[in-house]
Amino acid sequence: MNVLLLGDEHSCGYGLPGRQLSYAGHFIKHLCRTGRSVTVDAYAHLTVWETAALLARLPLSRYDLIVLQLGPDLMARKYLGAGLSHNGMATRPSILKGPGLSRNLGRTVQLHRIKQTVRTLADIALSVMPGLGGPRGLTKLLAMLRPFRHNVLLMSPFPRRTLLGQWSSLRARSVLRRREISQTFSVFDTQAIVEPRDEYFLTGDPDHLNAVSHELLGRALFDFYQSAPTIVTVQTTNRN
Repeated sequence: MNVLLLGDEHSCGYGLPGRQLSYAGHFIKHLCRTGRSVTVDAYAHLTVWETAALLARLPLSRYDLIVLQLGPDLMARKYLGAGLSHNGMATRPSILKGPGLSRNLGRTVQLHRIKQTVRTLADIALSVMPGLGGPRGLTKLLAMLRPFRHNVLLMSPFPRRTLLGQWSSLRARSVLRRREISQTFSVFDTQAIVEPRDEYFLTGDPDHLNAVSHELLGRALFDFYQSAPTIVTVQTTNRN
């Protein structure tokens, strides 16, 4: 089984102590327990434009599963792509050893936080102005993935503890609930599993999930995939 994973530093287990697994590590572990032989190509911290360039050159038809963990960079509004880009990281790590990569992500993540805050503030300003359009970058990515939609699984942005961060995550989450997306792609709602509360986050870090959250997400993602691995599915939840 060939898996393509596109995500942020969470996919590599940023901030997790020791050998604790990221959500991706837990997901792959559960897949392996079913007797599958799993090969993973993982890319972390790419902007929407870098992701589009990557998808254009990858042999997408060879992947049995494509997981797109969406975050602020991939949900940016129409006018944010060129002016607020940052240095993305393209990696192909061993997902089961993801936490070991976290030390190399520290500086990139700190710079990303600053630029993400600027991006969110700009997004708020743009959102109250008429006629500025929607997430053009996401539309481009989904158009590229549409021919492979039965093997694509979209993850909504993770919750954040900061007011601006959570506002951005909820706004992006609402985009994925639009009919034209939810009726075409399988959508996994991460905030139905973990919430923007202290017990789900690393101590003193409002942006990164702790080991318990990673384990919960990895197991739930596996159950979601197993429920309908090649059928478009929308996760149901009672939360708003």
